[in-house]
Amino acid sequence: MGTRNGWWTSTSRQCSLRDEADVEAGAGSERGCELSVVVTARNDDHGGGMLGRVGIFVKGLLALAAKFGLRGELIVVEWNPPQTARLWQVLEIGEVPKDFAVRFLEVPHGIHRRLRNSDVIPLFQMIAKNAGIRRARGRFVLATNPDVLFSAELVEWMASGRWREDRLYRVDRHDVEAGVPGGVGIDEQLEWCRGHVIRVHRRLVSRSVGGTPGRRLVDGWVRILRAALGWRWAGWARAVRAAIPLFSEGWARTAMRAREWARRGFQALARVADPLAAVHTNACGDFTLLARTAWFRLRGYPELEMWSMHVDSLLCYMAVASGMRQEILRWPAAVFHIEHGRSWVTLRPEERLQIFAQRPWLDLWVLQDAARRMLFQRAPVVVNSELWGLGGEELEEVRFGGSGARRLRAAGLKESEVESGGREARG
Repeated sequence: MGTRNGWWTSTSRQCSLRDEADVEAGAGSERGCELSVVVTARNDDHGGGMLGRVGIFVKGLLALAAKFGLRGELIVVEWNPPQTARLWQVLEIGEVPKDFAVRFLEVPHGIHRRLRNSDVIPLFQMIAKNAGIRRARGRFVLATNPDVLFSAELVEWMASGRWREDRLYRVDRHDVEAGVPGGVGIDEQLEWCRGHVIRVHRRLVSRSVGGTPGRRLVDGWVRILRAALGWRWAGWARAVRAAIPLFSEGWARTAMRAREWARRGFQALARVADPLAAVHTNACGDFTLLARTAWFRLRGYPELEMWSMHVDSLLCYMAVASGMRQEILRWPAAVFHIEHGRSWVTLRPEERLQIFAQRPWLDLWVLQDAARRMLFQRAPVVVNSELWGLGGEELEEVRFGGSGARRLRAAGLKESEVESGGREARG
């Protein structure tokens, strides 16, 4: 037991799950813990400068939690760590708020190698997040990624406690340029992010930000036509882009208003024509917020032993099919995603094809077929067993901050226990 950066640390183990019949009132939660934020990472410099991005995420979250009095915890699941220092050893995290602990859970290589495709997939993202969700203590659990910053308005809303257990909460992701300043406060970082947005991922479309009004106009119409008519119009789109210099600034501004009307009309038609369009799955891996009881009813993300592409979307469809109502938080509530070299939207087509060739993934048509069936039948397809989230495994844990330093063996939650609250860990 010791300290680093002024934080107490302790090492603990997460005990295995037993059968569901052992119901005990209040299993698993800590008093006053409202929100568990769950991410996964490993110290492999993913995308270059990974430690810097993770540090910005952790410091930013803790600063905003302290500012708005958000009571909760951050769970970092370090999956299949390489032969380097652990994340908790190298991250410069800073001061932890009294009511917001930071927990590092380690999933060792021995567990990783038991999964199919472990030789080509070093991190099973959704299974890793499930391990954190399974051990979360908050009433609500947010699954996200450690290369983002939450806007102050978003954290203020979460701290207000105005959430409901029958809701699936989503928010638009705003991609920002790499180079978020690291030596300044969170207010300055968020101001920088607002001024360096390069891309916005909304429910139906992702759009670039910036450029001349003429280019924004053409890009907008191209996105609408692609969504409505398919990618066979790509050649036509290139021809229209070539005509951008012909547009005057004034005409472009007027026409952009017409484009916005058309976009809204298309969205309304899309909702009627296809129920999938009503569910906001665009970049959903960066913000999916559900009550902990809902995560347990769905048994977390489907634990498919493949690349994580589209698995996060499948979870959103499952939630809506189970009867939960989607609520999209609007600007200025936002998630700012820090651009990096391995971000999917920055990869060239040949790089994406290489990834698809090396790693099995959930085909988009299979996803859509399953989603339509679930939404039509109003019943989610739950594929995980009751031991989802590595429920039968013991995981090493290092904890910073919170209510003090303790060595503990925290009993794993059973699905039936979650409905009645939480039991504190036994020392």
